Amino acid sequence: MLDLFNPQLIQLSLKAFVKMLDEIVIKIFEFVPRTLLLNGCALTCKRLRNICYDDTLWKRIDLGGKTFGPGQAGKIILRGTKILRMAKTTVQPPLFSNDTDQNHSKHLFNALPNEAVSATHHSSRMELKLKYLDLSFSTIEETCLESLFQKCHNLKKVSLENCNLNDRILYYLSQNKTLDVLDMQMAVGITDQGLNYLAQGLQNTLVDVNLSWIGMDEDVIEE
Repeated sequence: MLDLFNPQLIQLSLKAFVKMLDEIVIKIFEFVPRTLLLNGCALTCKRLRNICYDDTLWKRIDLGGKTFGPGQAGKIILRGTKILRMAKTTVQPPLFSNDTDQNHSKHLFNALPNEAVSATHHSSRMELKLKYLDLSFSTIEETCLESLFQKCHNLKKVSLENCNLNDRILYYLSQNKTLDVLDMQMAVGITDQGLNYLAQGLQNTLVDVNLSWIGMDEDVIEE
């Protein structure tokens, strides 16, 4: 029976790992949960930290059904993810650990015209690489969604099924000039003003939008 704690075996394994190319380690890490990469492997040594943060490991991430504490999900998103599935995920605020100015950003939104708000947010916050995002049936506060979409400008397909939304969220979404598919069925908090933002900002790009069961009143229907 193989003794995994045999000192000689451990030494041989370490020597083999040291000689292993980074490209091979990356291929192995493609099968490791991303949360384990960040909270485990990346903490062991400098070499593994650099490998764990390689862009190729973070282009497509599935976090569906998981629960994240404050700042944990944001740490993963900031790795340069382009395709992100967070369906049925629970996220505790804040989404990003450095989101300390959320109240200030709300004040800016209420105080400035749309053009000034857009320029202020675009220039003062990092821009994420997200293109495809699935947040359907997620438990995530509106402030987290605001913080997320402030940083997104290249989204193509977004699912917000059964999410809590507001006018600010829809405004930030309307600034994604490449967005062509938007699913908001059963979403809560959609107003005529929010739909007006989408209509004005995405009139030349949006080709498929789902507004089923959002509780539309007469004002929303007119929009």
